Order: sequence, then C-alpha cells, then structure tokens
Amino acid sequence: MPFGNGPGITKFLNITIMNKIVKVALRLSEMNDEALEVKAQSIIQEMTDNANFPAPIPELDAMKTALTAFQAALVKQKSGSKADTAAKNAARVVLQNAYRALASVVEVKSNNDLSILLTSGFEARKNATPAGRLEKPADLKVTLTDKPGSVKVSVSKIERAVSYMFQYALSPVTDETQWKTLTGTSRSKTIDGLEPGRSYMFRVAGVGSDPAIVYSDTVTRIVA
Repeated sequence: MPFGNGPGITKFLNITIMNKIVKVALRLSEMNDEALEVKAQSIIQEMTDNANFPAPIPELDAMKTALTAFQAALVKQKSGSKADTAAKNAARVVLQNAYRALASVVEVKSNNDLSILLTSGFEARKNATPAGRLEKPADLKVTLTDKPGSVKVSVSKIERAVSYMFQYALSPVTDETQWKTLTGTSRSKTIDGLEPGRSYMFRVAGVGSDPAIVYSDTVTRIVA
C-alpha cells in the first residue's frame, strides 16, 4: 500500500540534494617527476600571500622544503647512478606526503567553497559526492503489463542502495503531496490500481545511509 501523504512523509520526500562536498584532486600517480615539480611550484606560488590561506601554514612550509630537496635530487639523478635514483625516489615520497598534507589543509580552509579551493593552485575532484550519497538513478523504464491499470517500473542498480523508493502521480503534478510512494529492496516494482486511460508520472530514488533523496528523471506514461 502507498504511504500516507501527511506532513511527515511530505517533509521526508522534500529533502533536497545537498551541495556536493569539494575535495582536492591529488592525481599524484598521474604526474611524472617533472610534472610534479611544476605542479608543486605552482601551488606554492598561488598559496603564498593568498588571503584565503593566511600564514602561517606549516604544511606549506613543509612542502617548500620537500620541493627544494626533490629538485636537488632530480639534478643529481642525471648522473645516472642507482644511488642517486633511489635518493630521488625517496625525495619524491617526502614531497608527495607534504603534497597530501597541504591538500588536506586546503580542503578544510576552503570550507566547501570551490572558488576558494581553486585559488590554492590545487584542482578539485570532478563530480565529488559526500560519503554515503547515492548516485542519481539512471535508465528509468516504465512498461505496461498485461493487467489493466498496471505498470512495471525499473531502474539500473544503484550502488550502496539498501532499498528503492518508487513514486507515481497523475500528470501533471502540481503539488509534491500528489506523489504516492511504494518501497522495496528490488530495483523494479509492479504498480497496480492505476486508472486506465489516465496519464501518470513516475520517478525512483535509492535509499541509503545518507538522508538526502536523489530522484531519477521522471517518465510519463498513459496507463492501459
């Protein structure tokens, strides 16, 4: 049976998608030695005398020291000895650790503001979402069954969803309380008791540990 449409369920269903959490894209494994050197130099330059990141920042000083040591190791490595290569690799590890530490500071001080984070010289992760936040349901399908007034609604599997929420309403929807809800642990649901010949709108959301509800796009079907 559908849930009631009282103020409690309406408030729950009206939860909006929160702002995405802004995090630094490290990409250390993608950078060779020269690229890492250039990127570290750029970050140090951008963060020095940056009003968004006022001194003192010990992690910034630590990266400056690590970069200087890494640059010296790069020069020595050109001699080609195994010992110099090992020393360069060790210096890179120190620089990478300093890079990560500074990135963590930037994330905190940016306070989830992308514009502030980008002034640091770091890049932001694309499509970052909070831990536990489910992705928007995709591939919503609404198909008629052989039974009058009945449809089958399905979506692609949503990672980390513990259940699915299926909603439907007569079209056009003018009020959020018009949506009726069915739930289940399967990513498909047969909905019965619809009025044949009427147009309905359908949408689906996953339910997980995060309280925010992310709905699929809506699909409209005329019920047979």
